[in-house]
Amino acid sequence: RAATEPRWNSISARELLSKIATAILTDIDDETLQRENTEMVLVVIALIKEAIIGILIAFAVISFALFLDHHFLLKLPTAGNLRRATMSLVNDRETMINMEESSGLKFMDMDEYNSMMDYINSVTKKKALGKTMMEQALADMKKMEEEKEQYRQEHLKLYASLGLDKFCFMCMWSKSQGITCANRVKALMKTYDTPRRTAILSAMRKDSCRKSDKELAKKAKQKNQIKVKEGELMENWAENKKDYCGQCHWEGKMTCDNRVRFLYSQYHIPIDRGKATAMAESKKCTISYQNKVHAVEDEQLAKFVLSVNGDRS
Repeated sequence: RAATEPRWNSISARELLSKIATAILTDIDDETLQRENTEMVLVVIALIKEAIIGILIAFAVISFALFLDHHFLLKLPTAGNLRRATMSLVNDRETMINMEESSGLKFMDMDEYNSMMDYINSVTKKKALGKTMMEQALADMKKMEEEKEQYRQEHLKLYASLGLDKFCFMCMWSKSQGITCANRVKALMKTYDTPRRTAILSAMRKDSCRKSDKELAKKAKQKNQIKVKEGELMENWAENKKDYCGQCHWEGKMTCDNRVRFLYSQYHIPIDRGKATAMAESKKCTISYQNKVHAVEDEQLAKFVLSVNGDRS
């Protein structure tokens, strides 16, 4: 027997794999397995193969019996109890919570799942429809803005042809009475129900309410300069917007934010472009200018304090 015992240390991996494959594919009978010269690897593989086949057969028989019992072809008390216990365990709320937490999944019945999927699909369709409508609305708005700009330019041309562009609102219609040209227009409209353009033409009969060509040229030059400055600010707006001062005074009591809101409400100028316009119109709307003003004021105050202390000494 010692001569026939396999020497495991001398068997190569290739020979071992070959023997395992042979044992799996070959049906070895009991007489061969009981021989003393039969290699141990063949015995082990044969036993494992038979055990696996037995387990599969048992599983198939149990599954078939449960299937027949489920369709009421058999009435096995054990199968019924097993099925009820299994369903009770699966439907238990605490068990479901533990399973959901451990698996990271959400369990639900088909009706609830179908309802949620229908809702998701309907929301997706509504979202796509809303996106299409929004794109169409934006395209229509852009077209309307272009048409509005064309009408505005035409309106300015008509104003210029009538000479209304030369009207000076803040000029004095009557210095003795302290009435401005704008107040005169309001008075004509309120007292005699005169149309606004007619009231302006009536007030312009006085030369004091009419701007000179020199003043118009100066104003046009200022507008061009503001437009250029505004374009320069918008080119690097991500950085330049940090210099905007909304609570600073643009002119008089009007703040820079109020000026931006006015430009938006009257001319539909976007907020960012309105801020750039306000900064181009008045340097008071910039933080850098306010810092310079405060620095000058602080310097003057320091000089004043020094002078007072020198006089006391």
